[in-house]
Amino acid sequence: MSVNLGAFNAVNLGKLLRRSLEPVAYRFDSAFVKPSNITLSLTNRCNLRCPTCAYWKTPNEAKDTELTLEEMVRLLGQLREWLGPFMLGLTGGEPFLRPEIFDLLDEAARLGISTTTVNNGSLLPPRRIERLKQTPIHLVSFSLNHLDPERHDETRGVAGSAQKIFDAIDQLNYPGRQFRITLSTLLMGTTIDHLPDMVRWVRDKELDGITFQILYFESGNDDYVPGWYKSSPFWDDDADKINRGMDTLIGLKRQGLPISNSIAQMEAMRGYLLDPEGPQTVPCKVGVANMDIEPDGAVRLCDVMEAVGNVREAHPRDIWESALAAERRRQIHGCGAACRIKTCNFRQPVFSLVKGQLFPP
Repeated sequence: MSVNLGAFNAVNLGKLLRRSLEPVAYRFDSAFVKPSNITLSLTNRCNLRCPTCAYWKTPNEAKDTELTLEEMVRLLGQLREWLGPFMLGLTGGEPFLRPEIFDLLDEAARLGISTTTVNNGSLLPPRRIERLKQTPIHLVSFSLNHLDPERHDETRGVAGSAQKIFDAIDQLNYPGRQFRITLSTLLMGTTIDHLPDMVRWVRDKELDGITFQILYFESGNDDYVPGWYKSSPFWDDDADKINRGMDTLIGLKRQGLPISNSIAQMEAMRGYLLDPEGPQTVPCKVGVANMDIEPDGAVRLCDVMEAVGNVREAHPRDIWESALAAERRRQIHGCGAACRIKTCNFRQPVFSLVKGQLFPP
């Protein structure tokens, strides 16, 4: 096997360097390591009605508080100057509700910032598909929970949602495309037996991967309700079913099928599905790794704890190094919530990242 040094570029080198120093920063709740997981939420609004999420309840008037394109462009410049080359995740809500997303992607590319985005596939008519094909983006991920359209649509609250994803993937998955296409899929007890079929479908469609995300309390709702899963129609506590499903998924991962999650994370997910409010042994490093910028410019280190500043009022570097951020890191360090194993929070072992860059599957 030849070493793919071309994949080991400046973005990955910087990320690996920061990741290697995170254990020390975590031990002392320190800001000396720059964040390696930066997301910018373009909007909290959404056009679907997912029963597992609260973002769609955001009033349309909230768009008046969202960062303007000019403000976001200035923010990109500040981040690039501070961090050097880095990967930026554009999230939501539904990010394609913001028509400025294409201009923002162009500006990020001009600055040497790699970009990814996760979307629900419903706002990509043919004209936008053609624009996306010409847009410099690293990865486009679609939130698909089931290959059966009816089952997927149940998790989205709007009929026809799945078919729009299938149509968009078919149009974007052309030979020689310069961006990656992946799926982002909820790991739910009610669908776990079906997930191996989705993994094989991703392989057969020659997509670039599937990433599983645990079913957790409502996204966008900070008022956590203990025992929420007991009334969720998507939760299944059948231990045999869960173990059988996780064993199969881990087996497919070992065979080299395109599952993005590490085996360590999937084992943590298994434990969570079997005991959702049990003790969590995985360290939560979001305080020294994550910088989440909300649509109104608020900055959070943890997406369910209070903000530590606002980019409309301060440079993101100054927010990261502030006394309030240090206080939040200490608070995070003592937290025992299970959201630490969510894909947006879980820290893959540095060795697996190096292996993935030098020896990609």
